Amino acid sequence: MASFSVSEFNGIAPKIAPRLLGESIAQSAQNVRLDSGRLEALPNHSASVQTVPNTTNTVYLYSGSIWKNYTAQVDIVEGPIVNDVTERVYYTGETYPKVYRNDGGPYRLGVPAPTTTPTVVISGAAIADALEESRSYVVTFVTSWGEEGPPSNASTPIAIRDGETATISLPAIPTTAGLNFTTGALKRIYRTNTGSSSTGYQFVTELVYTATSHVDTLASTGLGEIIPSVSWMRPPDDDAAMFPTGAMQGLCSMGNGIMAGFTGKTLCFSVPYLPHAWPVSYQLATESEIVAIKPIPGGLVVGTKGKPYIAQGTDPASISLIQLESDQACVSKMSMVDMGGYVMYASPDGLVAVEGGRVQLVTEPLLRRSQWQAYNPTTMKAMNYEGTYIASNATQSIVFDPRGGKNSLATCSDTFKAAYNHLESDTLYFVDGTSVKKFGQGTGTYSYTWKSKPFVSAKPRNFGWARVDAAAYPMTFKLYTDGTLSHTQSVSNSEPFRLPSGSRAKQWEFEILGTSAVNSVSITDNTAELL
Repeated sequence: MASFSVSEFNGIAPKIAPRLLGESIAQSAQNVRLDSGRLEALPNHSASVQTVPNTTNTVYLYSGSIWKNYTAQVDIVEGPIVNDVTERVYYTGETYPKVYRNDGGPYRLGVPAPTTTPTVVISGAAIADALEESRSYVVTFVTSWGEEGPPSNASTPIAIRDGETATISLPAIPTTAGLNFTTGALKRIYRTNTGSSSTGYQFVTELVYTATSHVDTLASTGLGEIIPSVSWMRPPDDDAAMFPTGAMQGLCSMGNGIMAGFTGKTLCFSVPYLPHAWPVSYQLATESEIVAIKPIPGGLVVGTKGKPYIAQGTDPASISLIQLESDQACVSKMSMVDMGGYVMYASPDGLVAVEGGRVQLVTEPLLRRSQWQAYNPTTMKAMNYEGTYIASNATQSIVFDPRGGKNSLATCSDTFKAAYNHLESDTLYFVDGTSVKKFGQGTGTYSYTWKSKPFVSAKPRNFGWARVDAAAYPMTFKLYTDGTLSHTQSVSNSEPFRLPSGSRAKQWEFEILGTSAVNSVSITDNTAELL
């Protein structure tokens, strides 16, 4: 070996022994961008655009200008509400699922059923020979924003004839914290109609939410629509007696107006375009506890503490849950990221990609399980930057580009506690300490390091010259011989520079530190080979 040169710069592959790496594969590659083939630095982040508490784990830019921050790992979805001008936002991750909009909130998501049964008293004198009608009543609550909940238990059937009136005593509005029963809230009354072809409850009237009773004089011919909300349960919340596995979390939108969430082993779906209504009949169960969910075209990826699943379908009443043939559990909720058409998450063995019904351990060629575990995958928080998966733990980040082949894996010196992708402006925000910054939208670049594989000669040699062809200077060149740092050089131009004499070695490595793009690095016996 009279010389060696690197003119293509790729990522790292720690699984492979250093001597067996390809000539363009690195032993270390930090803060680098490798998609062009040459060595480039990651673009720098912006200055702080917002200050947040140091306990922040979620940030969200509401209405394009209002920063929201949360200590919890919160999942936030904009509301699929027809003709809505109030910018409703739904989220889970705190004590119970919530909703807010630009004129109020947050309030509890969902509407409770009345806990007491309406009672009915008959009064008045019946008309002689009038036919007797059997009636039963139910009552629903309606929030100040028009969200209707499930009905009460049906009142005891009563027999009533023309000339008589029915006085219904109405259930009281619950006093549970966070409910949206203020100005505009209602109570709706429905009753059976024995003269109709349907046995459903039909609309009688609606009253202000403070009403305690109603005198019903409405003829059967005046009844309105069948009650729509028989199955419209609230999502799982902090009522431990009713929801022993805890409040729903992981809220996401599946399209077609459907929202999804989970609690324990239970996967939940909303009524289309009615995010406050979560029928029990729309729930599905997994074998292992659910950790995270993300939408994909036509369905949902479900990561569990066991095997992953795909939930397929566009109608929540007929979604099918398919267990995938993979043992790759999801070990961190915040590691699961929508990559655009497929999902990636951290497993005990490495980074997993799920596309359709296919599960692939994408870091298997690059990392052993023990090497992956050194990144502390259970603490990973991840984000999607222009198709690149970036995951952070407390001390460092990994950068994985699934399109990159040999350029797939590198590291980043920055860490983050939260990230938010603002699609309208195509801006990725992340939380650095107590600052919200724009990723990749600052001035200048990161400072990178890239260390080559060991180049080995058959017998000891002493290379005399090196050259770094870069777009700009200065930068730092380091030479390692037989595993020891033997020379450090500040490179100020593209001219060849002399290496120290008297250093015979069989193993040669170099490291480049800088901010400017590098086209090639060459090491040789004489300057003629560098021209």
